[in-house]
Amino acid sequence: MKTPIFIYSTIGKYFSILNLFALLMLASCSKPKTYIRANEAIFYLKNNDITSINTLRTSFSDTLGIPINNISIQECKCDKKLIKIVAPGIENLLFHGVAKIPGQPTGGVGNDLMAQFSSISNNIKSYEPNIIFEAPEVLRTGGPDSQADNIEKQELAKNSNYVFDSMAPKFTKIAIIDAGIGDFYKLKNYVVNGYNFIGNDNDLSDMGNPHGHNVVTFMLDELAKRNVKNIQIIPLKVLNEKNQADYFNVLCALLYAYQHDAEIINLSLGYYGQNSDLLKKILVASNFSNPNDASNSPYKNKWIVAAAGNKDTQADGLEDKSFHHRNLDKRKNKFYPVYYASELDSLIGITSASSSVSVAENQNYSEKSVDVAVKTDTELYFTDGTNSFTGSSYAAPIFTAYLAELIKNGTLITNKSTLLNSDSEITKSSSLKTQIKEGRIISRKKMNP
Repeated sequence: MKTPIFIYSTIGKYFSILNLFALLMLASCSKPKTYIRANEAIFYLKNNDITSINTLRTSFSDTLGIPINNISIQECKCDKKLIKIVAPGIENLLFHGVAKIPGQPTGGVGNDLMAQFSSISNNIKSYEPNIIFEAPEVLRTGGPDSQADNIEKQELAKNSNYVFDSMAPKFTKIAIIDAGIGDFYKLKNYVVNGYNFIGNDNDLSDMGNPHGHNVVTFMLDELAKRNVKNIQIIPLKVLNEKNQADYFNVLCALLYAYQHDAEIINLSLGYYGQNSDLLKKILVASNFSNPNDASNSPYKNKWIVAAAGNKDTQADGLEDKSFHHRNLDKRKNKFYPVYYASELDSLIGITSASSSVSVAENQNYSEKSVDVAVKTDTELYFTDGTNSFTGSSYAAPIFTAYLAELIKNGTLITNKSTLLNSDSEITKSSSLKTQIKEGRIISRKKMNP
């Protein structure tokens, strides 16, 4: 059995958590801290009823030696079988503590742990720590980095020329799982069904974090250039003012996007580590071909556009120094969810390229899981007309807009290979074949058609 470095593996109905640790980051950022949410764990249950929940609380109360009233359970609003348990010390019990230092394993426990919970083990499909997606914003507009100055400048990037046609015969819904979109966008008539998973309300304010606003700006700018006017945005807020997102909220947001009929889901975030069984199963539900156990999924036929990730000093420090760390294929700790693109027909991995011969500096690449590179406007940066930004976070929404144009034009494609190899806008560069699958590259539109 292959032992994972960061995440757990499952065998049958029993669970083995082996050397748990995860280093997670937003796709456009570089220096995250690393930790698991203390006193929390995520469970996916076979059944969720009052009896099952009470049994869970009683079992953990007895084992942890704490009052049952000190244990709270939060249900995912989109699937009540997905729950978050908050209980003092639960991470020490299940995962042997919280990883404080990059690369430091938390220890492992085996099937003997579940023997302590014989009354609940048969009702548990899987369990994981509530890992935090975290990365401070580091974007450059040229010259020395200045986080405060950049945030202020980015908030001025409100010059989208997107025009929404409220009388369009059909609308295409795009879910943006990110930070809040801010005051400029949240009242637009093309914003629908938005939800704040941080506060469990409809507050779409950006909390001082412009990342979600900028992702939307790049997407709408590209839509305007492509004369696409039938897009409705579903903004799903998971990133707070520190660019931190609970893994639990990301999973819930994916399910929410499925249930609200999003045809495209933009994920400009991810984590470095080993694959997560629960995340993969939720992504498989969207797949066109559904190769595993999701052939009858009500959520299939959704496109998911995922950023490939960027340089991260702490994550890179855990890798062998004999190869280029941006090469996801050689890393022992991949970047997810983009690395699932080699397995899932509905997931498209996106990075940025500075030319037809090279991926942009500090951007991840993979000839297995990164499907397309979006060419930057300059050697390193995308520009919105006012400011310049770097990162695969912004390549993803540009490709999302391209995909929306195909849907608007009635192009019904349920096969990724056909999608990426049949349109003249996506070209192939022999020089990129060692970095991007088949060397595919696409450029931004320069003007309205």
